[in-house]
Order: sequence, then C-alpha cells, then structure tokens
Amino acid sequence: REDFELSISCQTPGSVIYYTTDETVPSKSNENAQIYDKPILINKTTKLLAVAYCEGYYRSSIADFSAIVAPYADESELTIDLNGIISSYSGSATSLSIPETINGITVKELGDGVFKNKNLTELILPKTLTAVGKESVAENPDLKTIIAYGLESAEEKAFFNCIWLKNIY
Repeated sequence: REDFELSISCQTPGSVIYYTTDETVPSKSNENAQIYDKPILINKTTKLLAVAYCEGYYRSSIADFSAIVAPYADESELTIDLNGIISSYSGSATSLSIPETINGITVKELGDGVFKNKNLTELILPKTLTAVGKESVAENPDLKTIIAYGLESAEEKAFFNCIWLKNIY
C-alpha cells in the first residue's frame, strides 16, 4: 500500500538481468526491456517480469512479480452508517484501499452503487467487509483486481461492466 524498492538478484556470477513492466518477456532484443542495475522504485500497481542471461548458459526462467499500490481512502470521502455500511464515496482516486474502521465504526458492507462509475483500477477491501450491495462496484471497466478476503456475498450486478476484472482475492 506504500511505495517501496524492489531488488532482483541472480546467484550465477556474471549474469545480466533484464526486466519489463509492460508484461512482455524481457530479452536482449526486446526494446522495452531494461537492464537491472539498481533497486526499482515501485510506486504504482506493477507487474514486473525478469530474466537473467549469462554467457555460456541458457536464459533463466522468467521471474514474475506483481504489486498493488493502493493508498487508503481519506475517511472524510467515505460516508458510513452505524451498521458499518458505506453508503457513498466522494473521492477521485483510481487505486484505493478501504480502512477497517471509518470514524470509529467497523466497515462491514458496501452499500448499493458506492463505487459505481468511479474509474477504479484496483480496490482493496478490509477483512471486516463481508458483503457488497447492488452495483456497488459496477461500471468500472478498467478495474482489474479486487482484494476482498472477508467477502462472503455480492448482490446482483455488484461488478457489472467491470470487463477487465480478472482477479478477486
């Protein structure tokens, strides 16, 4: 949820590591591949692929690393009732984490349409949240990942038209 530096290493002496962040296979001939020479700052959601080359050896297996960087929503942008149901979001962040408590109230549910059409790309829900209401995250066509370890139920069309949504954890 915060920026960090990623280090990559290979135990074979003389190896050169190439990496990409555009989901293409890194290679010496890939113009998008970069040579790893220092830790890589990860400050946004990233999928990184890396390979090592060493003279006289085959290329290494492809190493795959994914990170979701989603800052916590400002509590002032969320409305929650005494039952722990979030009823509205007024912010504009596209990558977002929801805290376990808002104004001292434990988050239990997303109300109907809370994040509908908010241009979300990633959403991390707290473990305390167990349900999402009708169309609560609908109409976010660029949404790719939701982390919702406590989620037990989703109402009708909760994720409608989230056409790139591939991962719900």
